[in-house]
Amino acid sequence: MYFEFQNLNDAVLGLSREILKCGCKEVRGKNFAGNHCIEFPGCTLIRIVDPTDRYIRIQARKWNKTFGWIESLWLARGENLLEMPAAYVKNLVNFSDDGKTMRAGYGPRIRSYGDRFAVYTGLNGEMYLNQYVVCRGVDKEAMVDAVDQLKFVLKKFEEDLGTREAVITIHDPVADDFTFKEGEQIVLPTKDTPCTRSIHFMVVDGKMNCYVDIRSNDLIWGFSAVNVFNFTLMQEYVAAMVGVPVGEYFHKADNLHVYEGSLDMVKEIANTDANLAQIDPSTKRFTYVPTYHTLEEFDSLISVLSDFEAGCRGAKDLPYSDEEAIEVLGGIKDPLFSDWARIIYRKWSKKSVKFVNPMLNELFG
Repeated sequence: MYFEFQNLNDAVLGLSREILKCGCKEVRGKNFAGNHCIEFPGCTLIRIVDPTDRYIRIQARKWNKTFGWIESLWLARGENLLEMPAAYVKNLVNFSDDGKTMRAGYGPRIRSYGDRFAVYTGLNGEMYLNQYVVCRGVDKEAMVDAVDQLKFVLKKFEEDLGTREAVITIHDPVADDFTFKEGEQIVLPTKDTPCTRSIHFMVVDGKMNCYVDIRSNDLIWGFSAVNVFNFTLMQEYVAAMVGVPVGEYFHKADNLHVYEGSLDMVKEIANTDANLAQIDPSTKRFTYVPTYHTLEEFDSLISVLSDFEAGCRGAKDLPYSDEEAIEVLGGIKDPLFSDWARIIYRKWSKKSVKFVNPMLNELFG
């Protein structure tokens, strides 16, 4: 099935209506309570014309306006420790095998693919080898054949702007398929298997397109919650470092579905008046003008933003105005990272802030 939408908001509205009309009832996924779902019978390809408009305005969706930014920071840092994201969404620990890490977290797979130098605690409390663990703060000499795939993508564009090889792979058969117990190879016992398979960047007509391939995708808690937000933000900062404008976003899901626990929300979304969920036309198609142009500059800003987030999250009181907080605690001049920090500051200070991006001013207004 093929769908085309202007932005993420339109996609959530349109797909909610289509899956209620055309979806098939199935029972899937023994790891989920209430595993009855409605799904599209074949793979679904979704084209989003404006990936920079990654914000949901449909009230019935009850969209977490902050969490997409936090998970994007988590991915860019290359981490899978739950300490930071679980402070924003406590339910995340229920999808973890050990309550401390997200075994299949995308961050280490993007920034240090192949890094499997420590043991992992499985569902039954037993220890298994060759599983992903957080790598931030670990001596780089201890890393085994780790590859920064974001760096690879940028290097491929340096060699050839027309490359079709700038692909990030998420699934890792060595880490995800089997483990060994008492000398026997067994299917890895885990409730955390990566849904996303690959993220492909390609310059088309002078603009950076992004193509994401997902084996299984929940419309509410995956697609609309963080997936499209995370990948389109990555598309924007990859485009910035390559030096081209943002193009279009393509999202392929082999199984797009809604679990029965979300059906009431989906029905309410589907009944939303499309005209009431639109953005002011004057704020459309906003793209940040970056001050960073290399991965080293980008990572430096990520480090500053990480320290800023930790300070906001760990403080009992934030006595700063929003401008002072950005200036004093963050020292962030880049417009994207400035807004990123303002999102975090707004969360913990409970104060109103003014963003560089007019879409954010409307969203949080």
